[in-house]
Amino acid sequence: MASNDVLSAAKNHVVPDNEWHELPAASQGWSSEGLAALALELANGHSTAFMIVQ
Repeated sequence: MASNDVLSAAKNHVVPDNEWHELPAASQGWSSEGLAALALELANGHSTAFMIVQ
């Protein structure tokens, strides 16, 4: 693939995409209880936000 072709393809590809979709944690193999424990741990620290991108 020519260099110009790669640049052209990259311009047309948006990551993750134009829209984000929220899915239940359990449907993606994550433990809801584990994430709740993580949220509690983060709340007790200095974090104000947390996002998992899969």
